[in-house]
Amino acid sequence: MAELTRKYPNLEVEIYAAARVFSLSKREADIGISLATAEHMRVASRRLTDYRLQIYATRQYLDESPPIHTQKDLEQHPFVGYVEDLLFAPQLNFSSGLDVELVSRLRSTNLLTQVHTVLGGKVLGILPAYIATSFPKLIAVLPNEVSIKRSFYMHVHEDHRKAAHIREVARFIAEQVDANRAIFL
Repeated sequence: MAELTRKYPNLEVEIYAAARVFSLSKREADIGISLATAEHMRVASRRLTDYRLQIYATRQYLDESPPIHTQKDLEQHPFVGYVEDLLFAPQLNFSSGLDVELVSRLRSTNLLTQVHTVLGGKVLGILPAYIATSFPKLIAVLPNEVSIKRSFYMHVHEDHRKAAHIREVARFIAEQVDANRAIFL
């Protein structure tokens, strides 16, 4: 986004990264990025990209814990995950992507808290590949057996999509995602 604001010095960008849905029709945001298509008829949506989630651990955890050869082995290991009662999107429930039921004994509504908990070397976590690639200490566990796919969508209200600044920011976001698609998968 710094590149975009350098290109357009009068453009101001505010990024709200919150675990809730913003209303485009109430002008709570000009552009929304979410895990699902828009349900409002006057909102134009486009799929930005699919992304992959996998189970991650550190080398320390894998060296000090019972071996993991199958998904069934995962039942013996502690996980960090989301607070289920506070999931703002059903796409954050990962149970449909596994053959076993995992119980997260540590829970957080914040993804970076989960990442740093896994980096602490005492638990496993289901994390997006685009986050894990930034942390070389994270190792994918059962990468050929457990790979959960989700998608990001970009939304713009029909009344706002012709505005030059909104159109330009939306175009820039889509181009950046396209140019960096490999980190999502």
